Amino acid sequence: MPQHVYRVRTLAAIGRGDYETAYAEATKISPRGLEPGTARQLQLFVAYDLVEAAVRTGRSDQARDYVEAMLRMGITKISSRWAMLVAGAQGLVSEGEMASAHFERALAAAARESVALRTRARAAAVRPTGKRLSGSATG
Repeated sequence: MPQHVYRVRTLAAIGRGDYETAYAEATKISPRGLEPGTARQLQLFVAYDLVEAAVRTGRSDQARDYVEAMLRMGITKISSRWAMLVAGAQGLVSEGEMASAHFERALAAAARESVALRTRARAAAVRPTGKRLSGSATG
């Protein structure tokens, strides 16, 4: 079965609050968790989901291992979106003030991502001639 099917099943399970199934589906994509240097793109896309499902099913040690792997892989440097997901994952495996600090970082990264997405949308609305497409958003 194509691994993208497992990704969709993971998201569907999370959406209905079935974290045990989400964990089972996510680990079909990444059976040994996240491994720096060997992770395929789809493993990265399921990384946060894997952490969340692990936390919500009492697999705290595995969740912390996944977060540590995300940090070792340096995926926070890819984009503000990845920085947001990793900070959120760190918040999930932390407690108290430390968790709050990680979630605050995730929210700050989300704000940067939002700006980046608006900038990309504006750039996409401009034709190579420099003229805006009719009906394109300016805000």
